[in-house]
Amino acid sequence: MSTFRIDAPGYTLTHLSPGTWRISSPSGRAYTVHPEAGTCTCPDAQARGHRRACKHLRGLWALLKLMPALGEEALDRAA
Repeated sequence: MSTFRIDAPGYTLTHLSPGTWRISSPSGRAYTVHPEAGTCTCPDAQARGHRRACKHLRGLWALLKLMPALGEEALDRAA
């Protein structure tokens, strides 16, 4: 699977490999997110465990639902 980036208000999302994404924040922090497993390396996700998803997981889940409609080519062009 190819790696591509999309930018959203100050955040960068990088698809590293199947099932693995990196979200970088404007502050320079970067977190690894595994949407299928429902895990993220951010402090919020670590504190919550599986009780409630962090904003990184929720945002990525929303984006992945939109991907089939947008197509990966559209996301590649946004890089």
